[in-house]
Amino acid sequence: MIRNLLFLFLAAALVIGCHHAVDKGFFDRFDTVPINCATEVAKAKAENKLLLLEFGSSDSCAPCQRFEREVFSQPEFLDYAGSNLVFVRVDFPFYTDLSSNVLATNTCLMAQYNVGGFPTFIALNPKGDEIWRLPQTNDLDPNFERLMAPKAFISQMNTLKNNRQ
Repeated sequence: MIRNLLFLFLAAALVIGCHHAVDKGFFDRFDTVPINCATEVAKAKAENKLLLLEFGSSDSCAPCQRFEREVFSQPEFLDYAGSNLVFVRVDFPFYTDLSSNVLATNTCLMAQYNVGGFPTFIALNPKGDEIWRLPQTNDLDPNFERLMAPKAFISQMNTLKNNRQ
């Protein structure tokens, strides 16, 4: 009984502590309208860009937040993404409520692409077919660290863009 109470106390302290450490401005960078994947695929095809889906949690996934800080918010990546990517962020925040239609759409996309954890990155070719995923299905060590810099992430995207089918 005492062990259970101690566990609950520690869990509550961890949640409260993590909750206060969240960058509130981070939420402003996510769309509040449902994603239309077919429209995004058509846009990527028309603009000759790679479609990159990021499944994550903006306020409770430490690697997602680190990617935002160290890669996605950096000027080098923002410049690259503007001219080379249709970057679709599928967010599942823990501390912020999504509208029911956004949550339903995001959940459907998560099921459609068989996403099992966060973050998950999926690149689609102009036909809408998956050509790359990180982590791979059942990947116990996705090695996110290798992409944790704008140059490294851009290099991976360029490889995909040059080899897409």
